[in-house]
Amino acid sequence: MMRWGGIFLFAFAATLYPLLGFGFEGKYEYVVFAFMTTTGIIHLFALMHPLHALLLAKISAFNRIAVSSMFFSLYLAHQLGVEAMMIAVYDLVFASIYLIFASKLQRSAYV
Repeated sequence: MMRWGGIFLFAFAATLYPLLGFGFEGKYEYVVFAFMTTTGIIHLFALMHPLHALLLAKISAFNRIAVSSMFFSLYLAHQLGVEAMMIAVYDLVFASIYLIFASKLQRSAYV
């Protein structure tokens, strides 16, 4: 679903953002849309190839941490709005918790 959301935002964000009360400059916002699209594609591949789902989930988590750090930096530099900060905090927390618990569960499965 997120891959379609990212594509939808690429096409309609210039109209949708002002309707929701967000500013849209068409610069760094596209970083957010690209992140959403690539994350959605990684999730789609994981659903289509269950044998590689664990690896793709970890790739997605590391991708979320890296991109969220960029979002947060761009927010602090006043290049992105509050929506980037909300995405950054959510994804940093979600991905970190996943990586912590996934590694513990994986280790206990092999012991």
